[in-house]
Amino acid sequence: MSILGRLALLFVIIPLLELALLIQMGQWVGVRPTIGLVVLTGVGGAVLARAQGLRTMWRLRHDLANGRIPGQAIMDGMAVLAGGALLLTPGVLTDLIGF
Repeated sequence: MSILGRLALLFVIIPLLELALLIQMGQWVGVRPTIGLVVLTGVGGAVLARAQGLRTMWRLRHDLANGRIPGQAIMDGMAVLAGGALLLTPGVLTDLIGF
């Protein structure tokens, strides 16, 4: 299977797993706590992604100002972007992966 096929499969499987997990969680703890948790992790993810993104931007500028190649800052920035995207995606599974 090609990499594009695997990615397409992930884009189908992960939302289905998220939905099943949210339904189970809603039955276990209730609808309101489940929605509250999803909203709370989304807001928390946005706050964390913003703080880490600003820190990474500061490191990038600092490295450039000192004549260094900001390789580590760029890699950190990509990791922050990926983690932030997972935390902002509604669902418990992607939040766990994002942390």
